Amino acid sequence: DGMSWDLPIDQLWEAWVDGFVAELAPRCGLRALRRGDTTRRLNWGTPVRSMQRLVPDSGLRGPGRFVWVDAKYKAHLQLLTRRGWAGLSEATRHAHRADLHQALAYAALDDVPHVDSLLVYPELAPEAPSRPAVATLAAGQRRVRLLLVGLPFGFRSPNHREQVLGEWRALL
Repeated sequence: DGMSWDLPIDQLWEAWVDGFVAELAPRCGLRALRRGDTTRRLNWGTPVRSMQRLVPDSGLRGPGRFVWVDAKYKAHLQLLTRRGWAGLSEATRHAHRADLHQALAYAALDDVPHVDSLLVYPELAPEAPSRPAVATLAAGQRRVRLLLVGLPFGFRSPNHREQVLGEWRALL
């Protein structure tokens, strides 16, 4: 009774994260790049071609700084927190490895001194949120940070929303 509709949860998650990133941007002194404004074309110079574009979900830009955000509706951060890398199934490790490579590909899209590339996962246990996982690597003269970060899929209250925004601001 009513209009039927279908919206895949991963698309809803990506839209939720994009909205959160847009709200976070001015608090960090950065400009938000919303979904659709992040597309980068791959220019193939041969007849054999593969993917045509890289499309990060969201981004934040500032002087000498870029933050790429890719939303992943997966339990990877929770699983890593509880079981560690060795405790993951081979299928989960393979999927997570592909996500990490994707995030690192995004880090190569801009020549700025400081690049962060975030994989954002839903907080599946709000009573026990995961801590961010942070890795760094040198890429020539640049510093790249790869972050695995949890985000609630909804807020309990306006104060909870402000708390999460503050935590993310401190992280970035």
